[in-house]
Amino acid sequence: NLSEEAGPPDVGTVRQDEAGVIWNLYYRNCEGTVQYVWVPMLTAADLGELAFDQVLKNLPKPLPALSPDMAVGGYVNFETWLAVTDPGVITATSSIPGLSATATARVVRIEWRPGDGSLVTCEPFGALPPTPDFTGPAPCGHTFTQPSHPKVTGTSDDRYHGSVTLVWAASWTASNGASGDLGEASSTVPFVYRVREIQTIGAEG
Repeated sequence: NLSEEAGPPDVGTVRQDEAGVIWNLYYRNCEGTVQYVWVPMLTAADLGELAFDQVLKNLPKPLPALSPDMAVGGYVNFETWLAVTDPGVITATSSIPGLSATATARVVRIEWRPGDGSLVTCEPFGALPPTPDFTGPAPCGHTFTQPSHPKVTGTSDDRYHGSVTLVWAASWTASNGASGDLGEASSTVPFVYRVREIQTIGAEG
């Protein structure tokens, strides 16, 4: 579009692509440099979907914490507390001249797969025991019934191989007041956890 004449030469300001989308020609002045840009005529819902694509790229992986700690490992028939760091709300905005839409995603539930074939679903975000000697139930927890022996786990490292998933609910709102639901998305991270069995011996007297 470089020309001695003002404006783009021999170019209309409106075109339609093969998909039937109408594009308008805009120009922007960036510190004295004029750039001509074709901008599609998108709906608020279209912009919401584009913003959601960016949200998906920005979703953080879960940061799990267990008690007993993963470095220590748990014990058979003793509840393991499960927690995830709150990642906050993730947003992204997509816009064209005169219209913008922002997609928002927030965690609505946590899905733990401890590695023993079970699924533990919890509300965000679980917790760790408030004190070392606390004996109450965990807001999000799991009790292993077998040790992480290779005969049980099918692995060779004496660990359960599990994963934790953040399930996000997403929606969009536009500058013209429109809004819509974008369904759910997820982000997952694996973890390993050793579980031991405590043997007790009774004696008379």
